[in-house]
Amino acid sequence: MPAILAVDDNPANLLAVEAALGDLSDGLVTAGSGREALRLLLDRDFAVVLLDVKMPTMDGFETAELIRSRPRSRHLPIIFVTAYGRDETAMLRGYDLGAVDFLYKPIVPEILRAKVEVFVELQRQAARLQAMERRSHEQHMADAKRRWEADELRRDNERKDQFIAMLAHELRNPLMPIVTAVELLKGSPDPETIDHARDAMERQLGTLRRLVDDLLDIARVTSGKLTLRRSRLDLRSVVQQAVDANRRSVDEHGQELTVHLPTEELAVDGDEVRLAQVVSNLIGNASRYSEPGGKIEVRSWADDAGVHVRVADDGRGIPEDLLPRIFGAFVQGADGAQGLGLGLSLVKRLVDLHGGTVEVSSEGEGKGSTFEVVLQRDTRLRDTGSLPQVPKPTPPPTDPGLDLSLHIHLVDDEDDIRETMRMLLERWGHRVADISSPVAAIERVVAESPDVVIVDLGMPEMDGLTVARTLRERCSNQPRLIAVTGYGSPEDRRQTAEAGFDQHLVKPVEPEELRRVLHDIAKQRATEGRRGR
Repeated sequence: MPAILAVDDNPANLLAVEAALGDLSDGLVTAGSGREALRLLLDRDFAVVLLDVKMPTMDGFETAELIRSRPRSRHLPIIFVTAYGRDETAMLRGYDLGAVDFLYKPIVPEILRAKVEVFVELQRQAARLQAMERRSHEQHMADAKRRWEADELRRDNERKDQFIAMLAHELRNPLMPIVTAVELLKGSPDPETIDHARDAMERQLGTLRRLVDDLLDIARVTSGKLTLRRSRLDLRSVVQQAVDANRRSVDEHGQELTVHLPTEELAVDGDEVRLAQVVSNLIGNASRYSEPGGKIEVRSWADDAGVHVRVADDGRGIPEDLLPRIFGAFVQGADGAQGLGLGLSLVKRLVDLHGGTVEVSSEGEGKGSTFEVVLQRDTRLRDTGSLPQVPKPTPPPTDPGLDLSLHIHLVDDEDDIRETMRMLLERWGHRVADISSPVAAIERVVAESPDVVIVDLGMPEMDGLTVARTLRERCSNQPRLIAVTGYGSPEDRRQTAEAGFDQHLVKPVEPEELRRVLHDIAKQRATEGRRGR
């Protein structure tokens, strides 16, 4: 029921109004003064106001003037009610204030009811129209939302299809020479063919590894699972690592790479591996989009803004419309470019994690491009004034030797993986038993007490974590346990350590890394044997 406001300083008059309205009085609200009426009008809307003219303190005309001065009640219908005779001057003043009618006391119930009912019905109609407009608007918004969601789903499906096609293309590229090299190695190839096939396979496997690593890194950053291992370091060392990692590729493309580093240290607080990845990706990107004979310049320095690394090239450049999107995932600068378009997206996300900035500039196609990373300078580091040498990994032994050979049980349900690893381990001089069933492997390990058990984690019959926990419970002579898995996050490593594994190796396992691990175990076993004697 729409509300009706009756304003009169005489309670008897308000009762008379209520009686005259009949069933319309269900929506009646009364006020004993103009001020009270104005307070009520602040909080709610009314269909009509019945306003007494003669009231103390504030009469009806003053009240009407204030009602009209407020935006919320500016168009509220006002019916003046007066006990005095027809005063043309008063009526004109009332109509000037927006009155819609005058009623005279004593009130005739039928007349009052008829006039009020008009405005009550008008408000009902207005409410219906508003409801219809609201429903229409809501329907329009719902339709627009559905269209937007459908368009977004279509665009997502298109991007997904494009990415899957791109991924398939990029995976097939390195697989093709690997397949060809495998065919060349069949029969009795000459040494030159063997060397050529082996080199090609190593290069293409490196490409596959980089593709997979980029995908995993993007997934880790997006899901918040990538953890930085920060330390105070000299960015010159990071830049040198990235340069060394790309030197061979740049040379093979016949490009010129120059590096400018200051003599004073460039101290930052960051993850050395991830920052090297940032600079390496920028150099690799510059090489990929430069022609043979192109020039690439890497320069690093420090100023009040922070520590800078700039990678500039004179290659293909970046179209103006691509510049705002260049750090997006799956964005490539030219048709037919190699890679998944993840490198620059990963650069941006890793720099953001370090609290730094990365910017790009290019004058257009064919005019080269420049990428500049700025990191916060770590003033806690002392200036050594000399360029630190990039630490070289300790080379593995050229041959573990029979005196350091191990008894190894290899547990993996994939035949090709298990058999090729067994052949490699035997070539290194180890005694190997390869077992496809984890349940059978547990019984053999318990019975034969090998030195090392290498376990794949993702087996359908029983996962590797369960195998490790079972062996730790049942073996009297505890073997060294090595987990092999495609997952390498800190949480994954924590789980394998809690299950009882001594080492956690991520697929594809680098042969030299596995060789170093086994060599260390063999030396420990030899030391333990001498102590036992």
